[in-house]
Amino acid sequence: MKAINLSELFGQKIFRIPDYQRGYAWESKQLNELWDDICEIPLVGHEFRSHYTGTIYVEAYEPPVSESWALATSFYSIVDDQQRLTTISILMYELLKHSCLGYCNESNSDLKKVFL
Repeated sequence: MKAINLSELFGQKIFRIPDYQRGYAWESKQLNELWDDICEIPLVGHEFRSHYTGTIYVEAYEPPVSESWALATSFYSIVDDQQRLTTISILMYELLKHSCLGYCNESNSDLKKVFL
């Protein structure tokens, strides 16, 4: 098992949640706990220190022919912790959406390419 950052997690990958997984069920308690964890990440100098937010298990799979449009992309099924990955994805989307406010600069555009 290897620790990776969010850009490594999301870069050039497509995730799918298998049918056997339960639907999204996080409520205020779980959302607040994740937000509190994020808020407690300390700054070291001018950068945030690495922080363990949990383990997300994925399994590589071969995409069907209908998804051949994404040739340079890896495909993964989320085996465990889809709730956390979904929540982090929603959070990233909202943060990037609100950081643009109608006038995205180049760095925001690059972030959207990586995370969205």
